[in-house]
Amino acid sequence: MKTRITLSAAAALLATATGVTTVPASAAPARPAAAAGTSGTIVFVKNYNVWIAAGNGSHARAVTRGGTRTSPFHSPSESDAGVIAAARGSLIVRMTQRGKVLNTINPPRLWNSAGEPMDGAVNDVAISPDGRRIAWSFVRYSCPVAADCLVRYTTGYTRSTRYARAGRSTYYRAPSWVTNTRTLQTGGSGSQVMIHDINSAPRHWFDDSDYTFPSTDLADGELSRNGRWLAEIRGYGTTSAIIWYRVSGSARTGNPPSVPTYTCYTNGDARHASPTWSPDGTALAWASVDGIYVKRAAAACSSPQPRRVIKGGSAPNWSRAALR
Repeated sequence: MKTRITLSAAAALLATATGVTTVPASAAPARPAAAAGTSGTIVFVKNYNVWIAAGNGSHARAVTRGGTRTSPFHSPSESDAGVIAAARGSLIVRMTQRGKVLNTINPPRLWNSAGEPMDGAVNDVAISPDGRRIAWSFVRYSCPVAADCLVRYTTGYTRSTRYARAGRSTYYRAPSWVTNTRTLQTGGSGSQVMIHDINSAPRHWFDDSDYTFPSTDLADGELSRNGRWLAEIRGYGTTSAIIWYRVSGSARTGNPPSVPTYTCYTNGDARHASPTWSPDGTALAWASVDGIYVKRAAAACSSPQPRRVIKGGSAPNWSRAALR
């Protein structure tokens, strides 16, 4: 039998704009390491271009310089070796940390759940940790004959150096890599957190309704590299909060594990997006209204509070790659 909780009744809200809501003392996690959560690099978007910074937010600099309001870069991600992939219009652009373009890919059309072809502008891009594959998504509102009008999604996989099919497509979106052959994706009610081994059928992990009432949406999830933590966007519009969970069992291999244990969540903000874990899994970054925030010692909700480390940035992705 599933045990459900009411999040608003189970937690005490702290008083900052991105303040973190805590769980009851009985669920308080272990003491964090003091100097953790600062390694690697964070790629992000600023002024319509791809930028990069060290894991502590320092040494931020532009990677690209050609992005504009009408032709922006978006959805950047970075491999463990420091190769960046990002979307720009209908292209996936693969580049170095200095912005040297290695290649571009114009991915082919995919078919959505209503049997319609989807093509054109790329919405989501994620390069695998080993840099060998890139996942991308198309997202479109459509009104097919004899089907409901709604937003539909599809995600495909390609080799990173040129277009070559590298996995089975899905009817979900917002891929994030769990391993080099497994992603998390999302698809709305009934399929909020999906696990996909790239050559198999997607499998459902859980929805917000599996652990709480009343329930809402979950999307844009990322699992920490050690598999111990999961972060999601919970809610929509002004209720969008960053929520993270302690994972029991393994989501990296085999069947989806049990529903994870909710640990912390932030206030709601319409600009909350793109939660991403530090390489060691001890810190969590996300985008908010005025830049990129990092919650060090993410296993402890109340202290330290999230701190803005990059002003004006959005769409962060945290990689093991060193800043070159």
